[in-house]
Parts: sequence; C-alpha cells; structure tokens
Amino acid sequence: MLKAVHALRGLSLHPDGVADLNPLEARTVETKICRSARMSKTVKALDATAGQGEKALLFLEDLAMQSAFARAMATRFGLKREPGIINGKVPGEKRPAIVDAL
Repeated sequence: MLKAVHALRGLSLHPDGVADLNPLEARTVETKICRSARMSKTVKALDATAGQGEKALLFLEDLAMQSAFARAMATRFGLKREPGIINGKVPGEKRPAIVDAL
C-alpha cells in the first residue's frame, strides 16, 4: 500500500515523472513544464521572482525531481550553473553557503 501511495505522490509532482526529461534542451524543458500544472505555477512564480531581481528557495521532497528540476531551471533561466540543492544529504554547516550562492 505504501508503494502505491508513493507512486501517486510522484504523479502529483509530474504526471510523466522525470525519467525522459533532458534538462539541457530548452524545448524539452518547456514541454515538461506545460504538462504539469504544479510545475507551470512554480515556473510562473519563479518568472515573477526573477523579474524582481529576487532569489527563491523551493522545497521538493522527491530527490530525483530535485536534481532534474534544478538542471531544468538552469536551462530555462540561462543560468551559468545549476542551482544548489539542499536536502538531508547536505550537512547543516554547509547549507548557509549554498543559500548565499544563489
């Protein structure tokens, strides 16, 4: 049962998952964004945030989605490097440096 619940939660992150996402190809990134209402709303909020010259922190539970989304947003926003990821694997003392580097 827990496996089924986890699968359903994954669908809520993106109906297609991230397996076929090429985060380095802008057209693929835009297609992936359009296929998910959650991702579309997130990117719209990021567009507004970037337009104001502000930074953003996003909270994504799924580790595969964290990595794929960070790479995709680097492509989408023409960033020189991939945004940092903070999760349970990152020691607490290293987290402020990642936030400051945004």
